[in-house]
Amino acid sequence: MNLPEAIKRLRYTISKLNKPNQTDIHALNEILQSLDKYQKKGVEDNRVFAKVLCLYIKDKYYNGNQDINQTLKFLSMELKQPLDVHIEILASRINSTQLINYINTLKIDVPESEFTDVVALAKRENEFWEVHQKNILDEIMFYNSPEQVKSNFFTTANEILNNQNYRV
Repeated sequence: MNLPEAIKRLRYTISKLNKPNQTDIHALNEILQSLDKYQKKGVEDNRVFAKVLCLYIKDKYYNGNQDINQTLKFLSMELKQPLDVHIEILASRINSTQLINYINTLKIDVPESEFTDVVALAKRENEFWEVHQKNILDEIMFYNSPEQVKSNFFTTANEILNNQNYRV
């Protein structure tokens, strides 16, 4: 029995107020199987989304928020935001991370013998600024501007969506 026939059969049974028989039970099972197949097909057709959803739930649920309903509520609130908002936040976080990483590399190597030599310290400081004043901050800000992050994001997203390995 196919889905349309199963629905007709149950409609007939309900409209006549007949006592359900084995055919009706079979029809109901057919409808339930079709609904289950339909749900699975929706996920199968959007496998990348399903994997990302699973990763999100796993990350949020196991990193402190062990309430699945709260996790799904947070996800719902985040999904209400437009994609551009998420990309701007991503760009901001990338900038912050790279600036912090860059600042952590800024060290003046001074031999112990020069610790008390003011002229040598001044010379080391000047050398340091000559090396590090090459507009590195401007480069970081350009490469991670919202426009650049958006461009990179769409490129990456399309690569993932078109890569058959992610659909497995």
